[in-house]
Amino acid sequence: MFTVNSGSVVEGVPVETVKIMQGTVEIFAITVGESGRGRQLGMVPVDQPPHTACPNRNRDVDGSTCQKCGVALEANGHHPDKGEVPGRLLFAELGQTKAGKPKLFSKPAATSDNKVVVVFNTMIGFRGGNSHTGDRAGWTCSCGESADTARPEKCPKCGSAEGLKNKFAQFLGEVIAKGVIAEGDAGRAGSGEQLIALIPKDVVFRTFYSGRLYGKPAAHYYVWNGEKLLAATWEERSAADLF
Repeated sequence: MFTVNSGSVVEGVPVETVKIMQGTVEIFAITVGESGRGRQLGMVPVDQPPHTACPNRNRDVDGSTCQKCGVALEANGHHPDKGEVPGRLLFAELGQTKAGKPKLFSKPAATSDNKVVVVFNTMIGFRGGNSHTGDRAGWTCSCGESADTARPEKCPKCGSAEGLKNKFAQFLGEVIAKGVIAEGDAGRAGSGEQLIALIPKDVVFRTFYSGRLYGKPAAHYYVWNGEKLLAATWEERSAADLF
């Protein structure tokens, strides 16, 4: 399992404790997106995730119990040397809840390298958006001409260079959860999707960001090769011939 954040790839996925049913029930889950107006929080429950020591151990904490692990604090507010929180999920198998919804079951090791679960914490540019696609798949021109080949310097039909755009294949990952992030109180200043998806081996996919990027790349390309999840800009990919 991997977490992708607009070109950054980190092994494993953080698991959260999420309150549902008006806060009366807690479950372990992986989340994407946000809660609020014009936003959407997406989640996939996790069965028996790995745990790690609470980061508040041996620290002074406000309140009577630790908000992270639930351990009762000492009289002076000191956190005792105990308590655990959900850790990073490194390996999992995709299954279903009793209602037939996606659920991840923690595993001690990978059972197959044919597919990998990826959490896309995809950004948006200022007052912009984002998208998730497959690899480059030809080009199109504003004059209507198009082809499934590498983009030329000029359109062979009208001779224009300004009207040329790349075409992209469909995103081939199996989306198992979707969330929405946004800017502004109503989410209208900009918004974009974040995904949890099952990605096939040797299939190139892409994250794209629009809006003001302040010098950051507008897109990144990725591929799962069975051992690593590679990430590169188009320029890096072309120069290094990575995939």
